[in-house]
This record gives sequence, structure tokens and C-alpha cells, in this order.
Amino acid sequence: MRIISIAEKKLLDIFYKPLVLKYTSETRTYRYRHLKVDVHPGVFHPGLFYSTKTLLFYLEKKEIKSKRLLELGCGTGLISIYASSKGAFVTATDINPAAIMNAGINYNQNSTQINAGGGTIQILQSDLFNEVSDYKFDLIIVNPPYYRGKIKSERDYAWYAGENMEYFERFFSSVTHFLSGGSTCLMVLSDEVLESVNNIAGFYGVKLNEVFKRKVLLEINRVYELSANA
Repeated sequence: MRIISIAEKKLLDIFYKPLVLKYTSETRTYRYRHLKVDVHPGVFHPGLFYSTKTLLFYLEKKEIKSKRLLELGCGTGLISIYASSKGAFVTATDINPAAIMNAGINYNQNSTQINAGGGTIQILQSDLFNEVSDYKFDLIIVNPPYYRGKIKSERDYAWYAGENMEYFERFFSSVTHFLSGGSTCLMVLSDEVLESVNNIAGFYGVKLNEVFKRKVLLEINRVYELSANA
């Protein structure tokens, strides 16, 4: 089977994204395992891309019961809801107020599963670590925006990292505080952005260590555990 090139993948994304935006212009429903979430307009759909499911598959392999977990960019809240249903104490954040509202609704819809698992969720509107800088976490989970581009609307925060990848500059400059405090951080990335993100991480003294890889159709997603360089 021929491996698709990064250039070809970008062309596919150009055509795929408008279809996604049209499909998500009204509320949709998505199911994962024992959970069901609504996906509101303007909120990242966890079922239309592989990054969310890649993180979920990896989380299934980890013991997270009673762990203090932070999710940056929670979107619908699916990952946070899954983690809390497995007994984690979760803080779910997003910069997009539509996502915060959506996550709150999905939390209520899945409260039976969350309560059965013994976990909890606190939902906060936050730009990266701004509202959680004094918290302590065992595990931080990030499914970041991949694309270069200017943020023109609140929904763009799920897609664009800025014209010069400023999202990653700000993220890596802040995450070292948590890594030095004993936190583990997991980030999912697609191969097409790995080189540029790795360069930014290295500038801030952060190393990306691959712990999981998942290939689906034309895309490879990898989960990295971040560590501070000695």
C-alpha cells in the first residue's frame, strides 16, 4: 500500500475541512464505549478525526483511578468524561465558551457513568494554563490544534495554532512548571506537524517521547509523553 505524502494529506484536509464544518453546523451525537455526547456547532467533533480516539485508546491502557487529571482543550468533554468514569478527578478546560457549555451538558448526560466510576469533573474556561497555574496534577492531556493560521473566530481555536504556531510557544513555555512539579503530560500529534512542534519543544527544554502510535487509513497519530530535559 502506497504511503500518502504530507503534501497529499494537506490537500485532503483542505477538501475535508469544509465538509466537516458543514456537517457540524448543527448538533450531532457521538458514542464512545459506554458514553454518549452531543457535539454542538462550533465545537470540535471527536468522531470525525482520529486524534481524540488515539488518546482514548492509550488512556484505556493506563491506570487513572484516583489520579488528578487536567485536560487542555476539552471540546465536548469526551476524554474528561471517560477519564472520570474510570475514577479520575478531572479538571476540564477550554478557551471556547461554546465548548465549556457543551462539556457541561455532556457531563450531566453521563453523570450516572461518572458517579459509578467514582470520578469527578470540574469544568473551567481557561486559555491554556491561565486559570489552573496553581493546581497540582498527576496527568495532563492535550489534543492541540495542528494548523498554521490566524484565529478569526472562537471555533478556530480547535483548528489553528496561530500563524507562527504561537499556541505551542505558549504551551511549552508553561508546561515545564508542571513537569518539574511531577506531572506527566500526554500530547497527541499528527506526523505532518511533528518536526515543527518538536523544534519548539526543544527550544523550551521539553522532550517528546513516543509512547503510542495508531495508524488509521491515511493518517498516523502518535501519543507523546513530555519530559523536561536535564
